[in-house]
Amino acid sequence: MVIKVLNIIYNPLVVSFSLVCLTTYLQSTQISELLRSNLQITYLDINAYLKDILSNIINIIFLVRFTGGLRRSMVIEIPFLMIQSIIVGYLFYNFKFGFNYESSLFILQIVCPALINIINFQDFLSKIIGFKELLANLNNNCLPILLTNSFCLINLDFKLLNFNLHQDGSEYLLLAYQILLISLKFYCLFQYIWVEVLNIFEYAQEEKLNLNHNNYLILACTLMMIFDMMYVFIILNFR
Repeated sequence: MVIKVLNIIYNPLVVSFSLVCLTTYLQSTQISELLRSNLQITYLDINAYLKDILSNIINIIFLVRFTGGLRRSMVIEIPFLMIQSIIVGYLFYNFKFGFNYESSLFILQIVCPALINIINFQDFLSKIIGFKELLANLNNNCLPILLTNSFCLINLDFKLLNFNLHQDGSEYLLLAYQILLISLKFYCLFQYIWVEVLNIFEYAQEEKLNLNHNNYLILACTLMMIFDMMYVFIILNFR
């Protein structure tokens, strides 16, 4: 019932269609401006596009994770664990630590799941849970680290497009695009919280999740990644 209400308030089909249209228009407009300026790419930052690719990979991990159920076969769980571990390692390696609240929160994000994973390993060794459930738990414990940090990875800048924003009204389309990107993160966060609540009360059956509309959002994220990779290719080859 909750998911059905959510799909009315935040309809994945409508959101994905809007993202595809806005992404295609804004990115095509910026590419046209880039070609018109004879590939003057000094305004483009390759790191912004690489981070955006990582942000969309994290989105896809969440959307795939909760499409059709909480736990999957080991064929899926093992690659998921490897990919998520690599991303967490990347985030940890690139985080700038200091004596501040941001560093403290980041450390807590790492320490708390690590402690839970130790408990899961103890349960596995005690044969309370099986290997498949252990993998699923390890994967699920990584998800909050990925999502909370992925907010900072979103590329919301269209630097070449900004020159013409006030001439054609694209600033409103850009604002809508930015809102949709951020709302997608919260949609993923809600799915995680809701599935975990169902899991606690042993209600996490597939028919109760009904998250198959995630497939449309996965396609939208894939399209955004394709445009990001185009910019990376252009920057690497024409700078």
